[in-house]
Amino acid sequence: MKKTATKKKETLRKKQYRVIGIDPGTASCGWGILDVENPSETLVNFGVIRTSKDDDPGHRLMQIYSKLGKMLRKDKPDVLAMERLFFFRNQLTAMQVAQAQGAIMLAAHRAKIPLAIYTPAQIKQVVCDDGKATKKQMIAAIRKLFGIRRKKSHEKLGDDSADALAVAVCHARSLLVRPQGKPRKQYSKYTEAL
Repeated sequence: MKKTATKKKETLRKKQYRVIGIDPGTASCGWGILDVENPSETLVNFGVIRTSKDDDPGHRLMQIYSKLGKMLRKDKPDVLAMERLFFFRNQLTAMQVAQAQGAIMLAAHRAKIPLAIYTPAQIKQVVCDDGKATKKQMIAAIRKLFGIRRKKSHEKLGDDSADALAVAVCHARSLLVRPQGKPRKQYSKYTEAL
């Protein structure tokens, strides 16, 4: 356990590190990878892990866990940042997203990658300077930040991958304003070892 805590503290001290942002979901789980050299972020890749609604729920979670696990081994991020389940009117949707979060957390834990979780309002505040920004504003901000043009078919940025990149940006920029090695209080439950 001490080795993992030491590794997590070293991640903060690194001048350059890699963060993977995750927008959890069962049908589509967005992901985005950034290389961070404070104070700038470089886009590495983004996409969506998709599962079929016709598959068994357990199989869908296994697909998310397995595909994310392969990605974590291949791309070797130093930290995984994820959007927190905040509020859903539909209880079934909330349960499914919570289950996907569990599969994501397990994949991160298994790969010994530190986990940070942010609320939607925190992410919107960091990316758009407005904690109540709309989905369109978030996508526009991410497109502008990384120069992603709409017409390039191989760079199709959807809601899920845009949200994932926003989570990664939020994490990268939140580290800039923290005291050396100490997490902000609102993040401490999830990043206390950082």
